[in-house]
Amino acid sequence: MESQSSGTYATAAITAPLLPNTPASAVNILVTLEKAVECLPVLPDASDADEIAVFSANIPTNLAKEEAWEYLDPILNHFLGFGRMAESIYDKLCGGERGLPAMV
Repeated sequence: MESQSSGTYATAAITAPLLPNTPASAVNILVTLEKAVECLPVLPDASDADEIAVFSANIPTNLAKEEAWEYLDPILNHFLGFGRMAESIYDKLCGGERGLPAMV
């Protein structure tokens, strides 16, 4: 893994084993996101009451591509919002098993 740091952001180039029937790009994106989350400063653990905790719910994994997007898009839109400032999203970020790792 190679890590590059630019200011307060770090990026990582990661090679991941491919899963059966999974596009390589999707696996690489997820692995990169997981590693990036691990490199973030410590965040307070999310509780069930935190807005981000919705991502820790049991999200179906057997949906067709179009159905998966229709399921996830409203959840992502609610959390990220249209035109929502990055600072307001940052204020909602939490860690722990119900936080950002669950979202990824």
